[in-house]
Amino acid sequence: MIKEASLSNRTINGVTIITSTNKPQYMNNIFDNYIRQLLPNKQLIIVLNSSVIDSGPWVEKAKAYPDVHVYQLPESVSLGECLNFAADRSGYNVIAKFDDDDFYTKYYLTSSLRAMRLKNADMVGKRTVLTYFVDDKTLILRFPGHENSYQNYVAGGTMVIRKSAFQRVRFGAISLGEDVDFMTRFRRQGYRTYATSRHNYVYMRKSDPGMHTWKPLKSYLMKTGRFIARTTNFRKYALKKR
Repeated sequence: MIKEASLSNRTINGVTIITSTNKPQYMNNIFDNYIRQLLPNKQLIIVLNSSVIDSGPWVEKAKAYPDVHVYQLPESVSLGECLNFAADRSGYNVIAKFDDDDFYTKYYLTSSLRAMRLKNADMVGKRTVLTYFVDDKTLILRFPGHENSYQNYVAGGTMVIRKSAFQRVRFGAISLGEDVDFMTRFRRQGYRTYATSRHNYVYMRKSDPGMHTWKPLKSYLMKTGRFIARTTNFRKYALKKR
């Protein structure tokens, strides 16, 4: 059964971006994705999921931007728990989960919120996903044919969720598959997920599996998509105002 909410509960007052990372080399990418967003009411909460990362450079960089907050939790705390920790500190009523190594265009949040409003969705994201292999500069489109429609699942790095729904469905205390587990329980609670277009997000893959939490073979990823281009300018394929 689809859940209904009052108009006041459906009003969007801004977005809190939550990111958990244990890879200090992605600091600039995390900040760049946040700074790039055109949304006026935005907030960034970073959780350093490692006791050995020097938080100093992160805290210093955060001082240059309004409403950016850096926390540190030990590696014994699961990724799901880190995301819950960040979401609990959000100041807005929409929460966007950003991955540390992916690319989000300046229109990512504005287009996501537009879809959330128009489709009265509890979560929006991408099911059809532009995927870029950094080492050989190959761009593919994974899971074509699932754009602009209600779906059961979206890519984990694209989850944009109403906080009112998140307060009822939480990430599990796990570090792998926390997104799929969340979405399965989200759907069972009767919440709606809408998959937007392929645009404004690119899932980035390096050849070194140690650079990623999820470690599928490239051959597996290629089987689920179709070739788009061999290019150094993957951004032009992603960027679209709506």
